[in-house]
Amino acid sequence: MKSSLQEETIDLSNLVQPVASVGSSGSGAAHPVAPNKEKAGLEQLFNELVEQIPPPLQAGLLHVFTELRQLLAYCALIEDDITQERDLRRAVTIFRAIHKRALSLIEKTNALAVQARARQQALSEALEGTGFALRHELRRVFEGGALSQGAPTGTPLSRSELTRAYGLLNNCFQQSTITLAQVFDPTLNGNALFEDHKLKQEQSITLYRELTLLLHKIRRVESGAGILQKLYFINSLRQFQRETMHYLMHRDWAEFESFVNEVVKTYDEAGDLAPVFHRFSGYLETLLNHVSMRAVLSDKPMCPTAIIF
Repeated sequence: MKSSLQEETIDLSNLVQPVASVGSSGSGAAHPVAPNKEKAGLEQLFNELVEQIPPPLQAGLLHVFTELRQLLAYCALIEDDITQERDLRRAVTIFRAIHKRALSLIEKTNALAVQARARQQALSEALEGTGFALRHELRRVFEGGALSQGAPTGTPLSRSELTRAYGLLNNCFQQSTITLAQVFDPTLNGNALFEDHKLKQEQSITLYRELTLLLHKIRRVESGAGILQKLYFINSLRQFQRETMHYLMHRDWAEFESFVNEVVKTYDEAGDLAPVFHRFSGYLETLLNHVSMRAVLSDKPMCPTAIIF
């Protein structure tokens, strides 16, 4: 009998019911997530992939895919609250539900990666990358600010802060979904599943531009620069890490961060940065090549010199 996402229903009542009563007016009735084209596309994709998953891993992977879809549904609720300029307390409640649910998913994902290691190495690596990406973005969103668990009651809510947090999480859940699905269907194009194609294109253009600028800067300090110029590059590197790195495929995050840590450590210890910069510049060239081949940039040819100057 064919497996289906319908067999594993995730109850949204634990989120929707209390949320609807926060700052609501009128009847206070819950507002379930309405079916849409994107949601139908995800369900069709998952149901098609299920039959390709080895039986020992099928139940676990079905759970991971289902949870990612539900986390995206939570993000859709947040987007609706932010764009409709509703009471932000409801969005904060949803964010905290996402945090709890995503932490549980990380444990499941990491355990499944260990289980898959002997049979499906590519799947195991994709699951490990997903777990890393989820934890990385949860820390960025929930450590500090109004969304942190230790935030005092009455902490001011910033719509821009919540919008940034929504963007980070929504992007991570989408990218995780596609990364896992591509293990079974490498030709899969995420643009056919998610409707924010234009946003993804803009993010990829931004990523390409910022990587190009970093490469330009590192080549300048490689050719000979004083301590202040090197510090300026390190500050640029940290800014990229904070603001743009999440546009990379999440499988690249750990390696990029290891380079950042090595550069900073070598600088702080007054070590020889030349070999570090040389390896890092080669890595940036590889990243640029990968970004330039993204499907969303297929109709947007990139020219590094045009971007720099």
